[in-house]
Amino acid sequence: LGDIAPIKIGNCCWIGDNAVILAGSEICDGCVIAANSVVKDLKVDKPCLIGGVPAKVIKVF
Repeated sequence: LGDIAPIKIGNCCWIGDNAVILAGSEICDGCVIAANSVVKDLKVDKPCLIGGVPAKVIKVF
């Protein structure tokens, strides 16, 4: 099947339409995930804009 790992999403995050967050991802408080992004094994510890396929940090707030 696939990897089994927790997904952690902080408070006050915005997640755009059709965004996919896969196992092992950790998103801190205040992050924005752009529409149509695929977040895989990304660990973020500062509020930021995340986007792309695969997703990466675009801008730190």
